[in-house]
Amino acid sequence: MNFWHQHKDHARAAACFLIAPALVGAMVLMTYPDPPRRVAVESFFDGFKPEIEPVNVKTRPAIDAETATLYEAEAARLAAIESPRSPFPAGDPPPAATGEPAPDETPETPAPRLTLTSVLSGAGGEICVINHKAFRVGGTPASGWSVIAIDAANRSVTLRGPDGTETVLEQRIPGTG
Repeated sequence: MNFWHQHKDHARAAACFLIAPALVGAMVLMTYPDPPRRVAVESFFDGFKPEIEPVNVKTRPAIDAETATLYEAEAARLAAIESPRSPFPAGDPPPAATGEPAPDETPETPAPRLTLTSVLSGAGGEICVINHKAFRVGGTPASGWSVIAIDAANRSVTLRGPDGTETVLEQRIPGTG
C-alpha cells in the first residue's frame, strides 16, 4: 500500500479545508473587474446621530423675584456672621510678622548619652571603649565630641564637646558603689 491509500481520509480533509477556500477566493476575484475598495470606518458612521433622550432629568423652574430676594437676604445674613474662634491656640506670631528681628538662637542639642565601658593600655597606646566602640585620642564617639585624653590608671576619658567644654567619663566598676 502506498502513502495515498493509507492516508486518503486526511488528504481529502486537507483538500476540503485548505485548497477549496483558496479556489473559491480566486474565482470571486476573477468575477469582479475591480478589486474591492476599502471603506474607512469613519465613513460608516458619517451622518449617524442617534436620538438619545435624557433619562430621569428634571428641569429646575426659574426663580421668581421674591425667592431671589430671600436668597440674597440669607446670603447677606450668613456673610455678617463672625466665624467661630478656633479651639487651637494660634501661638506667638512669627518674628517677621511683628516687625522685630528674629533672635539669634541656636537650638540646644542635648548631650549624647556616652557610656565608658572599658579603658585599655598597651604597647600600642591607650584605647577606650565608649558605647561599645573603641577609640583612641582624637576619635569622635558622637557628632561634635572628641576624645582628648585617656587615663588608664584612673579608668577615665576626657572628652571635648561641640561648645568646647570638657567632660570626664569615668568607668564604673561593678560592686564598688
